[in-house]
Amino acid sequence: MCGILLIGRRVNVTKQGESQECIQDESETFLSLDDFRSALEARGPDAKGQVQVQLSQLSALELTCSLLQLRGEHAASTPHLDDLGNILLFNGEIFGGLDVPEGCNDGQMLMQALGQPHADITELLSQLRGPWALIYWHAVSHTLWCGRDCIGRRSLLVHFPDSVCRDLCITSVSCPSTHMNGCAVCTEVPNRGLAARAEQGADFAGESSVFWEEIEPGMYSICFGDSRLLEGRATGAMQTHAWANPLLYELAAYQRPAHLISPLSNESDNDKALAFQAASAQVLEALQRSVNVRCKCIDVPDSLRLANVEEGGLAPAPVLVLFSGGVDSTLLAACAHLALPPDAPIDLASICFDQGRSPDRLSALDAFEELKRFAPEREWRLILVAAALEDLDRHRAHLLDLLRPSESVMDLNIGAALWLAAQAEGSVLVHNARHTSATSINHPTTPANQSPPSATAASTCSQPAHLQLGLENITASATAAVEHRGPCNGGPYNCGGEEGGQIQNGDSGGINGDSEGTGGDSGGTGGWYRSRARVVLLGHGADELCAGYGRHRTRFRSQGWEGLSAELALDVGRLWRRNLGRDDRIIADVSREARHPFLDEHLIQTLLGLPLSLVADLRQPPGSGDKALLRASLRRLGLERASKRVKRAIQFGSRLSRQANVRDFGSNRAANMAKAGALHLSDVPRAAHDR
Repeated sequence: MCGILLIGRRVNVTKQGESQECIQDESETFLSLDDFRSALEARGPDAKGQVQVQLSQLSALELTCSLLQLRGEHAASTPHLDDLGNILLFNGEIFGGLDVPEGCNDGQMLMQALGQPHADITELLSQLRGPWALIYWHAVSHTLWCGRDCIGRRSLLVHFPDSVCRDLCITSVSCPSTHMNGCAVCTEVPNRGLAARAEQGADFAGESSVFWEEIEPGMYSICFGDSRLLEGRATGAMQTHAWANPLLYELAAYQRPAHLISPLSNESDNDKALAFQAASAQVLEALQRSVNVRCKCIDVPDSLRLANVEEGGLAPAPVLVLFSGGVDSTLLAACAHLALPPDAPIDLASICFDQGRSPDRLSALDAFEELKRFAPEREWRLILVAAALEDLDRHRAHLLDLLRPSESVMDLNIGAALWLAAQAEGSVLVHNARHTSATSINHPTTPANQSPPSATAASTCSQPAHLQLGLENITASATAAVEHRGPCNGGPYNCGGEEGGQIQNGDSGGINGDSEGTGGDSGGTGGWYRSRARVVLLGHGADELCAGYGRHRTRFRSQGWEGLSAELALDVGRLWRRNLGRDDRIIADVSREARHPFLDEHLIQTLLGLPLSLVADLRQPPGSGDKALLRASLRRLGLERASKRVKRAIQFGSRLSRQANVRDFGSNRAANMAKAGALHLSDVPRAAHDR
């Protein structure tokens, strides 16, 4: 994972189709690396670098990248450079479509491919599988490229030069609004910097959404090579390029063939049952492949490992699951168990804003018990993150900077819950604890039976033979998927990273200094713990793909199967704008990388090839018909109680929204009447006052 930033100094760049006009220097407002430094370093604490390209006497491009290294056995330099003068800032993971040999960094391999003579950039980027956002300078053609994958799983923001801020800026994350070298962020208030306005008590709510735009998934270029100079400035227009692979449009549109939308009327009950069983096996196989690659493609160079771990410490877990105990997170935890070696611990983080009494906390505790019975040999760690409304208030300004340009009440509530949960710090329940030494953590061995990776397989990692443990409840096809070997071999547990998480037994303060009831089992201590996992598995996309929201049921009641299909397509099509960019910025800020197994290209393609009535049958009640195939997957694994849980969004299940609503609106009912979740944050005081 990386933080990427491009600042174009005194360049005249417009959107495609807009006229070129010279932007006058009405003030000395500009952006600088210092504005973004803290945000970039949080995203990439391992390394950073900067390169400058001079376009004209006045115009220049400054390219900066920070690195959280997860791929490659050796520390990588950043940005990626080659002898031709090409420069690559890459924030992503290549899980398929490009050969990445064992022990190599995927960004470096992409750089080599892009630099080949006569390389077709659009063709190459269209082949990639996995989440990515990038900025690429092609030196020979003097062309700047940028873009993000077809689903939009990595954040990428843009500011086009205007009369307020004359710089072009493309970045993973916005800079703090009070550190913008005098750049006002609202075109209605030119030449007045934020710092000066802050001294006068100005409220900036809503303005930064004018300054920053989310770049829509796709590929874009700005050619400076044949442009004229406009008053000494390099000029160009951002051009949009079509994906070379039609499949990417199909995945992003999420529209089924017409014959798969409505169920067959003449199908017998037995045929329906057989079709459902086959479909559930197919989906579980595809999901397991997706989780395999996301659990195995984690390398940490020896130079970045800490040499010593205190005696009695816990080995670092390779992955962290944000864990509500619901369908999505429990299924991901179970699949992670099947993907990882038996000696690798798995961290689960449960966030609660109600002193341990929230619905999600109770579900998480129950699902933890189910997982212990499902995989008794696994070391499971349930981290009980205790938060309060005061934590949101304390970090509000920082959270707003991360969220921009997303600025609704719902954005803040979801963002705060995710950010605090991703800290993964709190009292811990440990099942089957294995205390370890520094040697066993930092020097994993590769089993002799592990074969070389395949250069042709996509979206899967090689799996040692011991991963067959615990597969008794999975069909033969799903078992085959777990045993499948692919291009991202990272060793049996090549995820060491930092020192092992330490359990402390004093009154260590947590997020808010409050601890919940503790008590371990099977070797657990109930002490204080912070996860050292660099990868976070998230359930994003499960509800959009498999009809998990209440609005899906509403649309189905009014417009039937066609209406449901259209609603799902709408939700998937706006994931990049409503969820993914925002949450990438939130999770990356705690130096962890978000990975989304449900948004794997192969899994989406699998779901699109199935009848909609098998994916979700909303004629059945909540907790049954919604996300039907995912619930069936849990039942196949023996996780019956988790398979019946009803959907709760994180802000509701953690009780954050209820507490915020009571404080800001007087009650949940008043907040609902005001449609609080959709309100812009600047409207909350007025809406609360008018209740």
